[in-house]
Amino acid sequence: MVPAAQVDVEVGPNDMTENRVEATEFADASVAEVASPAAKPLTVPVAKTRMFVMDNAKFFLTIGVVGTHLGGPFIGNVGFYSYYQAATFVFLMPVYACISGYCSSPDLSNVKKIDGVIKVIAIYILAQTFYLILIRYVTPLMPGSLWGSILYACNGPRFTNANFPDGAYWKLGDWLSPFFQLWYLFDLAVWRLMLPFWSRLRYPLLAAVLWGPFVATFWKSGDPWETIFGYWPLYILGVQAKQHKWNFLKPEVKYRLVGFVLVCATSLLPVLVRAFTMDERTGPMNINGEIWHYAGALQDFCYGDGYKCMSITYLVRLLVPGVQLIAVWGFLHVIPHGEVRIISSYGERSLANYIFHPVSGFVVSWVGVYGSNGGQPFAKCTGPYGIPSWGPVVLGLFIILQSLFWMSPWVWKVVRPICDPPIQWILQPPRKPLESA
Repeated sequence: MVPAAQVDVEVGPNDMTENRVEATEFADASVAEVASPAAKPLTVPVAKTRMFVMDNAKFFLTIGVVGTHLGGPFIGNVGFYSYYQAATFVFLMPVYACISGYCSSPDLSNVKKIDGVIKVIAIYILAQTFYLILIRYVTPLMPGSLWGSILYACNGPRFTNANFPDGAYWKLGDWLSPFFQLWYLFDLAVWRLMLPFWSRLRYPLLAAVLWGPFVATFWKSGDPWETIFGYWPLYILGVQAKQHKWNFLKPEVKYRLVGFVLVCATSLLPVLVRAFTMDERTGPMNINGEIWHYAGALQDFCYGDGYKCMSITYLVRLLVPGVQLIAVWGFLHVIPHGEVRIISSYGERSLANYIFHPVSGFVVSWVGVYGSNGGQPFAKCTGPYGIPSWGPVVLGLFIILQSLFWMSPWVWKVVRPICDPPIQWILQPPRKPLESA
């Protein structure tokens, strides 16, 4: 996935924001510097650096994710946002999965690796707690906010009294059902826990490719296991790329052009599916979302539970990671590979944008971008009314501006306790190795 020229990723606090790289390549000492034939060769360690291609990718990826979420109320109402969401399903989260895999290590013999897993889990728990507080105690106090109504009706019923009598009570299940945009953090925490055991298999990548569609199709596991195992092959691919030092990135212009063509071509596939297979029974996400984003049990694919239908579904799901891999390769060739001012720096802090961008929805809602809710707070997850003509354009500009806000170094200082929690306060320091006599 990334240039693997003698580099080994040092997993930082979390592999969505950190990708420190330490070269294992050392400068050989000259013959004159060797004191004797028995003396050890002098080495000069290469300083730690960063793989800027990952930071650049995360900068654009998080902006893309914000577009799918804040543009959600326009789906089915504004053509661009409907097609945009369909197109991005094929590459947004697949690239994230590959990057996360590349920054993960199956070797937990190093205490720092274990701490990295603990930090990912801590980030998810803190972020989920933040939104539990928001949906239960803050959102109900803002009845005039259309975005608040959308969050409450579309994403909050399981955490409130809307559907379940015990919804507003704190319980363990609240952290086992992630808030809508936090599903990836939850999946990542599970992946990091599974990785050391899965890597013991003789062919971990092949097993992941075959197992993911089986879980979704024949077990009909639903959330969260469908996304966990749906993106699992791409995650394992990233792990394997680092371990075997696969080098897929080419700097030549011709590869950049090929990558651009591949991203456009693969992105058109779900757009065409959305355009020609829309069906009332499949809802606004339709078959496109079920296939490319592993959003559900995919039961609407052929409307049947027989083995013939499930076998067809399995084969379709089996091919999806291959198409997504092509899109990943293309995307990583389109973005800059080296350090780019603002993009690289802000991409390093992209986790803040990923976690907190739903808060920005309240701002555009108060401005009137989404129109109205028809005079009544949403009781069901339905679209807004009276969307102004300027709304979609203003929202597009706002998505970029709010992303720069959340990824800025000043905001990072405020949200860092959640995005980079100081777990060292509660963990014992690593023990120093015993010195040999």
